[in-house]
Amino acid sequence: GIYEKACKRLNILRLLKHTIDRETLVKIYMAFIRPRLEYGDVVWGNCTKENSELLEKVQIEAARIITGLRVNSSRSILYSELGWETLQSRRDNHKLILFYKIIHGLAPQYLLDLIQPYFPTEHAYNLRSNGNFYSLPLCRTTSYYNSFIPSTIKLWNNLDAEIKHSSSLSIFKSKLKNQNIPKTCKHYSFGNRKENIILCQLRNKASNLNAHLFKDFLIADSRCTNCGSESEGNIHFFLECPRYTQQRVKLFNQFNDISVPFHINYILYGSSDFSYNLNCKIVSYVHSYIIASKRF
Repeated sequence: GIYEKACKRLNILRLLKHTIDRETLVKIYMAFIRPRLEYGDVVWGNCTKENSELLEKVQIEAARIITGLRVNSSRSILYSELGWETLQSRRDNHKLILFYKIIHGLAPQYLLDLIQPYFPTEHAYNLRSNGNFYSLPLCRTTSYYNSFIPSTIKLWNNLDAEIKHSSSLSIFKSKLKNQNIPKTCKHYSFGNRKENIILCQLRNKASNLNAHLFKDFLIADSRCTNCGSESEGNIHFFLECPRYTQQRVKLFNQFNDISVPFHINYILYGSSDFSYNLNCKIVSYVHSYIIASKRF
């Protein structure tokens, strides 16, 4: 089935995860694995919750491989890091796109014949423009209630009016995409694969620093083994631990040279206010610090 075939294709990512960069791994997933999870999904999109979660696990595993985060990393962290949306959200969008085609004469007429506009009674508050709200058909079974026409009408009726009134299919798709996809940072994919993974782990408090291991119940003590500080977290590693003073001075000077405040947020995340090139400079300096520290 879909799940088994997609799982086999995950082996491509596993084989390449240490040899190619994150951006290329994402492209491989988008080209060879996700299409397998979505082929014909407007037809079978009313699958059970159990089957939906089974498919989602494939994408979660792909995200974990690509980011290098631990198995116990939450779905929200993985998707936020990569700027991905859930497969369910994508299936909903695919249904809405087909629905837009249907009501705008871009699909066979027999599909439009299945859809009835909503006509409120004279006492109802008609807060929606005519033609942009549709009545649910009579559903005698749960299976039919969850099928394409009823489920998509529910999704359509809940859309913002601005999206419904899109003047073209391409604009409609763009607005749907901007509504649902979490924003990520392109520079998160920059740099050598090993250091890229470590910085991703640091950014999401899932690294081999003792505070992060302690948080995930992997060790019994969060203290720094170098200096005995109570908690070896990101701030301690980058800004405080005396073992890395020489490396820290170099990193501070590099930040000073590009006029970026020497702050933990800029170290870990860069900034959306900076250009891509400036963010990449920050990442390269932080990667150099990580290498010089010999902590990982």
